Amino acid sequence: MRFRIFAAGAGLLLAMGATAAVAAPMQPGLWEVLTHADTVASPESASPVSRVCFTQQDVAKTLKTLPVPSPGCQSLNPLSGKEGTTSYDIVCAGPPAMRGKGSIATTATAYEGSMQLAIKTAPGKPDAPVNFTFAGRRVGDCPAGTK
Repeated sequence: MRFRIFAAGAGLLLAMGATAAVAAPMQPGLWEVLTHADTVASPESASPVSRVCFTQQDVAKTLKTLPVPSPGCQSLNPLSGKEGTTSYDIVCAGPPAMRGKGSIATTATAYEGSMQLAIKTAPGKPDAPVNFTFAGRRVGDCPAGTK
């Protein structure tokens, strides 16, 4: 199950998968997530708090669980650091095409992190930067019947 939260920035709507990291796997269950987007057009734009259910299978798949800005993106080259941190590269074919880096720190019941991305705009124009910060916490078990 992929979770998507939306943040407007520079006239663009992006979806970000909210997840856990390689170094310290999160517990399955119901998670509450808050995301902030920081773009030139709308500095410090916050998305509403969202909830998502993560199954054991979701948290067991490392690359699948790293946050990416949209479903067409891939997380690559995860590197575990100290104290439950993981950094990784992000590549998105588009639209819109994007490249960047992400970093996340996790415990079994909470996580926080950031992404720094460059969004391809028009040919011959500079890329548009967008930064995200996100935080999540486990708030309980998934509702019955949730996959």
